[in-house]
Amino acid sequence: MEQAERFGQLLARAGFTIVSGGARGIDTASHRGALSAGGRTIAVMGCGLRQTYPPENAELFERIVADGRGAIVSEQPMRTEIRAGNFHSRNRIISGLSLGVLVVEAARRSGALITARQAAEQGRDVFALPGRADSPMSAGTNSLIRDGAILATSLDDILEHLGPVGERMGFTPVGYGDGGDGATGDGAADGATGDRAAAGSQKLPPGLDETETTLLTALTAGAMNLDELVRHTELPSGQVAASMTMLVLKGAVTQQPGNIFARKRRPEA
Repeated sequence: MEQAERFGQLLARAGFTIVSGGARGIDTASHRGALSAGGRTIAVMGCGLRQTYPPENAELFERIVADGRGAIVSEQPMRTEIRAGNFHSRNRIISGLSLGVLVVEAARRSGALITARQAAEQGRDVFALPGRADSPMSAGTNSLIRDGAILATSLDDILEHLGPVGERMGFTPVGYGDGGDGATGDGAADGATGDRAAAGSQKLPPGLDETETTLLTALTAGAMNLDELVRHTELPSGQVAASMTMLVLKGAVTQQPGNIFARKRRPEA
């Protein structure tokens, strides 16, 4: 619930409209997060709009509509009763309205996994928050990440995978945008821009081991793929791959399409 509200706030503050299902728990938290950030939200219902479900969300739905902060929508006729099957079928509308789907929590059999599958079929990005390995309620999200969903622990993790939209919403990967064709490899070192110079002068984040420090320092020259990092650092390829995964998880590095890695900007002290 805490993470759903947190991401609802972060994404709404960045300018996104939060789309969810209006249900108890995660859905409600994400809608509330969007409203608390002064943003917009859409609740896609699995029943007719003559009814309020769940009933305890009547005030939330009224606030969304009365304040002009979004909409309550349904494909069902106004008087359609509450049926479990309708809630599963409406998930395709949630994913269809969205640029990407973030799964905050899911057991192995969960409606959220249905939404994630439909999002993938519709060509949307699928993001998932990692959870405890021994928690049944994180089994679904952890499986999504294992199967290729994008691991999300911060707003930047989402923005960087939304291409031009993410950039307009505030994501700027270090080593991109200024270097033209020389944005990777040795050419980046010869034509280092002001942005790259600034990246090189930033302090390294705490908690890095020796290999991670070497790799992160190498990325001050610009974004590189794994092969370029191996050549640049002369470290074993397996060690580089494992350490780059840890740097992504620690939030020090962003991973771009094509297995290209770029150092994240860190706010000035």
